[in-house]
Amino acid sequence: MKWFKHISDSLDDPFIFDLMAEHGDAGYVIFFGILEIYAREFHPENEWKLNISWDYLRSKLHRTRNKQIANILRSIQVKNKWEIVLTNSAVTIYIPKFKELLDDWTTRKVSKKTKNYVVATEKLQYQEEAEKEKDTDKDTDKDTDKEKDNKKDSSKRTKKSSSLTDEQFIEYLSSNPAYQGIDIKISRAKCEAWCIANHRVFTRRTFTNWLNREKPLTGGSNGTGTHSRTGAGKVTQGTSAARNLGDGEAYPVDCEETI
Repeated sequence: MKWFKHISDSLDDPFIFDLMAEHGDAGYVIFFGILEIYAREFHPENEWKLNISWDYLRSKLHRTRNKQIANILRSIQVKNKWEIVLTNSAVTIYIPKFKELLDDWTTRKVSKKTKNYVVATEKLQYQEEAEKEKDTDKDTDKDTDKEKDNKKDSSKRTKKSSSLTDEQFIEYLSSNPAYQGIDIKISRAKCEAWCIANHRVFTRRTFTNWLNREKPLTGGSNGTGTHSRTGAGKVTQGTSAARNLGDGEAYPVDCEETI
């Protein structure tokens, strides 16, 4: 950077006036001297900072002690003009408003770099959002595939049950371990009698619900034992079954498929 904007009436600026009132002409010399060094070393980057040694500052500013330079730099920092870090060997300076003093060429260069940085940042954000959407779509597709598989399995089970003949369905129930100890044929006769007495449609679901409420045979091992149903009292085999099935016993029927 070959030059920077210098306001012609800087001596009337309250900040410069106070700096010179406190430190004499050294305040003016050190303030603008460091501005020139900052401008010469400046790189068109965001939040660029000048890092320079005490030896170099003393030589360029024609000062013999670090203390005088440090005191003036602290006064500048107190006014929130510059951000300054002082160490035993070097000084680091950042001037937030220095961009306002840049020459035209440097201003365009900084603007171009800033624009490229913004474009790159926006592009990166767009890529991250696209990746997130892609992951979300994958999860959604997985959930959809699972739902489809579940529907297929359910459909297969329904088709398998519907494809059985009445005799095959009874054989299936008789071989099912869940109904071991229950006489399927006698239970079917009971359920049919109940449906007739209560003006219901005898369906496979009705019969399955009926079996789920039956309890296994108790008593003799030659088929002369007794069945019992939850909430209905004991029901014996044979003719006594019809006598114990009446309108007083409610039973849910909710399927139109007949057995």
